[in-house]
Amino acid sequence: MVGKTESAEHGLMRKALADWFTTQGLSNVKTPADPVADMVPDVQADYFAKIVYGEAKLCEDFATPDTKDELLNYCGSLPSEYKLVLGIPKGCEPTVQRALTEWGFTHRIQLVAL
Repeated sequence: MVGKTESAEHGLMRKALADWFTTQGLSNVKTPADPVADMVPDVQADYFAKIVYGEAKLCEDFATPDTKDELLNYCGSLPSEYKLVLGIPKGCEPTVQRALTEWGFTHRIQLVAL
């Protein structure tokens, strides 16, 4: 989110996603991530010889076309063997799952309800 100020709620989601990465056994967790393909994901971590990227989103983010465009950019720019971990609030998991299915992102994005 270059040029935008992070809300307190988004900051909490970003931290929760970084904590989740740690509990999954990923190492070298950092937030924000290093720039990749002109983007700066919210979180990155090492998983064996690969880097895993994560993006924290709020429920209201899925009501805007910007989110679809951003996720499309990630899916199109990251190598095909990479998945993007998308951290969201538990309360909007069904809505987000439907949106990801409609947008055709289910094979490239791992959804994590936090």
